[in-house]
Amino acid sequence: MTGQFVDLRFAWPVGLTARVEFQETGESKTAHGVESLVFRSSHRMRVEKAAEGIRVIHDEFSVLPATSAEGANSPSTSSPSEEPESDSDTQVGDLLPDLIVDGTGKLVRIAGTERLRADALERMSKGAEQSPDSRARLERFIAHAVSDDALMARATRDWNALVYTWTGARFPVGVFPTSTPVAGTSGPTSSGQISVTPRIPCD
Repeated sequence: MTGQFVDLRFAWPVGLTARVEFQETGESKTAHGVESLVFRSSHRMRVEKAAEGIRVIHDEFSVLPATSAEGANSPSTSSPSEEPESDSDTQVGDLLPDLIVDGTGKLVRIAGTERLRADALERMSKGAEQSPDSRARLERFIAHAVSDDALMARATRDWNALVYTWTGARFPVGVFPTSTPVAGTSGPTSSGQISVTPRIPCD
């Protein structure tokens, strides 16, 4: 902190461990029409040293039963392998690869993608009897939804929004309004506020 300003710098320590809660809303086609679903999961995030800086590892993924927007358990997700292409990729949207990040907080590359595809296959085939055709459809869906390109795009979007965009920023202490352009538009903006409170580092 400098005077009445807070200077943000990237300083994730090796050994950091946290439990991350994930929630996303999607849609699924059922015999009764389109159903809004809520997907919830959690995973462990931990930081290890890497040649480029640090490796942010995501593992121990735990998935809760999908629920409808009204909160009831959704029977339409009991056999996700039957029609995987009809569902949003929210079924695998919580799966994040390991992130290799340099000392400035910039995402360099991803790793551990084969493990994620294996996790996705196990998750979506669990408790379902599969024919060779349905298994092949499921594998094609996972190859697309959990491809290296899809994982890199998701990791870059999330990391930049949650971490890297704030690195090097300076904010005055207090509460002040913000406005951000809505993605894909040149006019409308989303507004909110940021509260900045100084703290004393534990180290």
